[in-house]
Amino acid sequence: MLWFQKAVMKSRLSVLAALATLVFAGLPAQTLDKEVHSRARSVVFIALGECLLKTGKISQETLDEGYVKFHKKYPYIKSAFEWASNSRNGQEAVKAISPYLGADCAGLLNDEQAMKIMMPYLK
Repeated sequence: MLWFQKAVMKSRLSVLAALATLVFAGLPAQTLDKEVHSRARSVVFIALGECLLKTGKISQETLDEGYVKFHKKYPYIKSAFEWASNSRNGQEAVKAISPYLGADCAGLLNDEQAMKIMMPYLK
């Protein structure tokens, strides 16, 4: 099963709650700079949230609640999330990875492939 496919099969809030733990959970943190890892996690979380919203699988309210839960579970990632949301490179990374989520937002890549796509934007 792909890197967040299990999460997509769950419903509404549980989807976003599960994503917070599944997004790049399998990727060894020691192989990446901590900030790069946090940025990658944030980019994928944002891209997946947007995909689920666009496909009607969740509402804007559910997405917003998911963001709050994400920040509570990972408070150390706040600056990376803000970077992914507001910086040009962060937004470009979200755009770059989004097509690889697929029409059902289940993901078409493994962690290594996703990182290769996002890495030019993460530093």
